[in-house]
Formats: sequence, C-alpha cells, structure tokens
Amino acid sequence: GQIRRQLRSDHPGVSVREFLGGVEYTTLASETLDEIDTGEILVMTPEKCSLALRQSPEAFSDLSLLVFDEAHTLGETRGRGVLSELVLAEVLVRANEVTLLFMSALIENPEVLGAWLASAQDLEAVVISDPWRPTRTLRAVVGIDSEATLEASDEPSERLAKMPPHRKHEQFDGRLAVLAGLRGPWSTEETEDYSLHRIGATTPMQITRKDDGSIVVEQESAKVRQTVESLAQLLGERGQKTVAFLPRSRHYSFRAALSLEGFGEIELGETVDALLGLASAELGVSSRLEEALRKGAGVHTSALLIEERRASEIAFTDGNVSVLFATGTLAQGLNLPATAVIIGGTKIGYLSRTRFDGDRFSWIQSSF
Repeated sequence: GQIRRQLRSDHPGVSVREFLGGVEYTTLASETLDEIDTGEILVMTPEKCSLALRQSPEAFSDLSLLVFDEAHTLGETRGRGVLSELVLAEVLVRANEVTLLFMSALIENPEVLGAWLASAQDLEAVVISDPWRPTRTLRAVVGIDSEATLEASDEPSERLAKMPPHRKHEQFDGRLAVLAGLRGPWSTEETEDYSLHRIGATTPMQITRKDDGSIVVEQESAKVRQTVESLAQLLGERGQKTVAFLPRSRHYSFRAALSLEGFGEIELGETVDALLGLASAELGVSSRLEEALRKGAGVHTSALLIEERRASEIAFTDGNVSVLFATGTLAQGLNLPATAVIIGGTKIGYLSRTRFDGDRFSWIQSSF
C-alpha cells in the first residue's frame, strides 16, 4: 500500500494498481488482469503474483520490467522465499523481454545472485553495490546489570526473609545495562571498540526462597516483553521515534502497547479517527487500538484490521505516536521515520513445555 501511494505521487497520470494483502484468493474486479493499460504499474505481493500467473499467464508476455523489492527473501528456505523463487522462474518463462531489477540492503553475495540471473536469462547481469547509508547506526545489546540488580535486591530479600515460609517469591525491579559497539558492525574483538553503560530503565524480576532457606535472585525471571516495554518508554520520553519488534506472538505487541505508561493524552487527527471509526464499525465494538494510540503507542501486527494498521502507520509517521510495537510483518520493506529500533527476541511461536524452558534474558557481568 505504501509503495502504491508513493508511485502514484511520483508518477502522476500513470495508472498504479495495488493487489491487496498476502491472501491468494480474490474476487475484486480491480485485481483481474483481463485489461492492462500500456505503461501500467501493478504492485503485488508474491502470493498475488502467483495467483495472477495461474489466472492470466498470457498477461505477463508483454511485461517489460519486474522490480523485486526485499530480494533477499530468495534465500529463505521457508515461507515467501520458496514462493518468490517459483514466481520468478514462472515470470522468466512467460516474459521473454523482461528486465529484472532486484533491490535489497541485506544480500551478502550479490555477485553469486547476478551470475545465477545471467545464466537463467542468458543476458548480462550488473551488480550495483552502494554501501552509503543516510545515517550512522549504533548497534547495542541490552541485558541485566548484575551488580546494580543485586544491590537493588537487598531490600526485597530482607522483606521476603521476614515473611512466612510459604511465601516463596518477591518482585522487584532489575536494573538494565547496554553494551554498545562503537564501530558499526560487531566485527572486531578489541575491547576499546565496545562500551558498557547503565541506563535509566528497569525490568520486573523476582527473588526466590529456596528449599534450604536461602534467598536468591532469579536471573531468568526477566522477560523480553516487559523489558522491551521499559526500553520503549525510556526512549519515547527522550524524544526517540521507536519501533519495537516483538516477534514471538502477534498478541504481544497489543499487550505491550496497552501496558505502556505512555506519554500523555495524544491528539490523533481526522484521518486516524476516521480509520478507527471504520475499524470499530467492522468489529462491531470500539477498537481497543484507540486506547493505545491516545497515550502514544501504536500497534502493527497481522491480528489487526487493515484500517487499524494504517491508523498506526499514519499516527507514527505524523509524529503523534512515539512508539510502534510490531511483529515481523512490519519489517517487509515499510519505511517509517524511526530513530531507534528494538529487537525484542528472535523466536516466533512456542515449543512444548518439555522442549522450552522459558524466555531468557541476558545477564551482563559488569563492573563500573
């Protein structure tokens, strides 16, 4: 949708059609290829392109240019990677004169990909590698500051010691620290290329009374979602436009947005209000996204309606919302004005309890 809007803005007078979503089946008249204007631009997901190739394979014979954004998905062994490769192979068969333009910021071996394309097309393939980036990037990892957290656990440990023996746990706030790389990519092992700092953020943890009566800090009690919430609140308060990814569950982002302390009462604007109104009419109840947006937190997951996702995009882009919680669906090429990105874990879904022992968080051994 964003690409379609941008193309229409950049090329006034040119017909640009968007083939909505990732679902294959469609009955929309606008998504048929019975009639295609000369010079018309079609914006498709791989799923929609696969459907179009099966419904109207002859329509691709006059295709002159195929732009493949996020081309690194070709290397994925599941999901869209396999489908994209099949679609690409079919297009090469159907469109003899097509020019291919692959775009990606993440391909490590473009020469290999270029050689493969040249072999497949029997035409020249040119690799254009531009390492320039519009901003400098600081990469860092956040974990528990062991020394400060142990100090913070003294008081709750004393409280727990005075409680009856059946009381096994007591909550307290663990302290966070950040380990940052000072030279962009973490490609060296030199100590001076990294820096460790305490930050003004905490995460819920607990102390536990063991069977032998000892009281210890449960290092694994820190959870990723609550830690991401704490970081997002801190960054938002400091004026950073923050996208926080919580890939494990598509429901985590909503819970995080509703749990966030927020940044005061936010005015959303007419367009966002209208989109929320449409979403509420479709749901039959008021969209709970409005509650999150009005305190400055947006949500972007596949669990939301299209209108709700668009409302979050606009509110974040316009500056009304400081933090956007999202799953990997947002990572597929959407351009947003974020100055900070939090990657809240790399796992998707849950394994059975016999195979998975919890969502652990790093314990940073530090001395300041």
